[in-house]
Amino acid sequence: MQIPISKPLQFGYNLIAMLALAWIFLTLPAVLPASDHQVVLCLENQKQLSSGALHSFRDALAQLGPLVGATITFRCEDLRPPFVIVTLRQEPRLTQPDNALAAMRTEDGRVLPRMELYLKPIHSLLPARLEVLEGRALAWVAGHELLHFLSQRQHHDHRGWFAAELNTAMLLMPPSAYRQK
Repeated sequence: MQIPISKPLQFGYNLIAMLALAWIFLTLPAVLPASDHQVVLCLENQKQLSSGALHSFRDALAQLGPLVGATITFRCEDLRPPFVIVTLRQEPRLTQPDNALAAMRTEDGRVLPRMELYLKPIHSLLPARLEVLEGRALAWVAGHELLHFLSQRQHHDHRGWFAAELNTAMLLMPPSAYRQK
């Protein structure tokens, strides 16, 4: 079902998307992994998402794969490295800040292939609970976490893709916008 969006609101979304795109292009090259990885994602408890949001998430993350230096596929059987198990949780663990969007598990200075995405904090950044926006936002957050895993970096930068906080404009940007120059 299409929900009509007013022209001023659409203009605002487009402006936010353009600004986020410029920001990404200026900051992304410094953190991209040098080679292309084949990464399999196993999405646990995916029933927490509607079928439309799940489709949007998978589609957007597959399109974002080249930006993180990876070709991403989804399956949970016959897992061989490199793979990442993604768990959807409603809220962050008690050891995480209340507004955390996601986390990768770490051990002895290594980033492990275990990702958690926190739905309530991500939903709080969305202007509307539309499936396409939910899936897209989850994909951007998962892409950020994949960068931690692929680059084995635990720390964040002050800005850009590796910033500690992702903004709403970035979470709303359609992946296809990154193919334009």
